[in-house]
Amino acid sequence: MKFITISRRNISVFFRLLAFFLLGTICGSSLMVAALGYRIDELTLANQELEHQIATLTEENTGLITQLEEKIDLQKLKIETLKPVILFPENTFTHYEQEALTLEIEACVKDLLQDLKGQEILTTDYHLIPAILNDRIITISGQMFKLKVENTVIAPETSVFLQASPVPVKPD
Repeated sequence: MKFITISRRNISVFFRLLAFFLLGTICGSSLMVAALGYRIDELTLANQELEHQIATLTEENTGLITQLEEKIDLQKLKIETLKPVILFPENTFTHYEQEALTLEIEACVKDLLQDLKGQEILTTDYHLIPAILNDRIITISGQMFKLKVENTVIAPETSVFLQASPVPVKPD
């Protein structure tokens, strides 16, 4: 068997190589820290700037949201206009007669629903419009019409869709 003999010369070469290796490792890591440290500082500053921008924008958004909520509370939606849409049974009147009757019936319906203007939409009783207009008989140009509510849209521009049927005159 062969044994490895260690001499002083072998040991000194080994320690010299180990010293160069350690010195190279230390120098290399120092250069890496110097090279990457600048980039890390740059990214840290950019991150802090972005966090500051987020905080500023969040404060602005919360301020705008509170202002918008205040405006909505002040501006509660109300009924501003009434738009009656009058429908007639087919082939009962000429186009000209329908237009003339429509204008007069619209004026009458607007007069009946005038008290709804200015009321808040959320608190308005939606059964009120059909209760006022359903089965109401109105006289327009000497002719009687019976109104029937087909549909109602309650919004700032409230629309009421009505069926206006002529009522036959009973002989006395």
